[in-house]
Amino acid sequence: MTPEPELSLLGPVAWGADAPGLRGRIGALFAWLALREGRWADRSEAAESVWPGRSESRARHLLRQSLLGLRRAAIAAGRGDDLETDGDRLRISPRATTDWGFVRAVANGSGDDADRADRLRAALGRFRGEPLAGMTDEWAEAFRAAALACERRLALELGASVAERGPAEGIALADRLLARDPFDDGARELRWRALGALGDVRGAERERREYAARLRDELGLEPPAVVAPRRADRSPFDEILAATPRAADRVRLLLAAIPYFRDGGRAEEGLERLRALGPGSPRPGERRLAEAELELARGDSRAAERLLRESSEVPGRLRVRSRLALARCLMANWRLREARLTTLEAVRTAAGSDERLECLRGLTVLHE
Repeated sequence: MTPEPELSLLGPVAWGADAPGLRGRIGALFAWLALREGRWADRSEAAESVWPGRSESRARHLLRQSLLGLRRAAIAAGRGDDLETDGDRLRISPRATTDWGFVRAVANGSGDDADRADRLRAALGRFRGEPLAGMTDEWAEAFRAAALACERRLALELGASVAERGPAEGIALADRLLARDPFDDGARELRWRALGALGDVRGAERERREYAARLRDELGLEPPAVVAPRRADRSPFDEILAATPRAADRVRLLLAAIPYFRDGGRAEEGLERLRALGPGSPRPGERRLAEAELELARGDSRAAERLLRESSEVPGRLRVRSRLALARCLMANWRLREARLTTLEAVRTAAGSDERLECLRGLTVLHE
């Protein structure tokens, strides 16, 4: 049996890449439901999310009209069974997959095997325009920002793997990113590397000088270093651990160093170290929270949410931090209403100025 086409979110929103595009409020309702990935939604929640600021009666009226148009479009595309209702609830069937789901799975994958480059190309091919173009609500803008950031990450990963042996593809990938942001340093560096691999070293140097002048003249910035420094094979943290004989002290030091791994691009390394401690090591609740924060830092918000919900041993002094981490997971999965409620729960349980400040930072993140 041939699988149904992926629902299209990374270009014109539609029941499939070859189906007619869905516009206006019908397209907005379709996108909002598709991003829920098969989870049921109350009609009141759908109306409030897709038409914020409207009166309840007006939002309900728009929902009924849009749902009727969406059902007609689903039937025309041969997907009538994928739009499901159950009393006051509605959803797009969990059987339906999205192009965003495929892209996210590739982004969360890894490996140096030969298939990785093909998977990256397939994921980048899902982007057929600006995601959710023309939609300006908070949830749509959050998704668009995340989708474009993911596209950049995939393009740079593929570019890094082909810049030397396939420089023409590397240049095309760089130009793709520069068309959106001419001040993307990563894309510039990829283009210069690929030009050098083609033998056009003078062209690369000329572009470097022109870009440096543009940074100074237009933004008042100094250009970035030509080559990013490589990380040492041995982390400075290794030296600290080697000098700490007691296991309990090593656990304490590792947990204290979570920001070093989380914010320094070393989330994978931090996760390996935490998991190496074993299930019987001290402070299991705090370790579970740290593991969730590192999963979130490396982009796997679902694994992070699972860890946070499974943990029942988080110390009281870390409950606010745990709730805020859960709110960030929910935000990453477009469950904005739950994210706000979770953040407000953290605010209510905050005690002392430090915890209130942490809540304020969490609210700022959600606002952005």
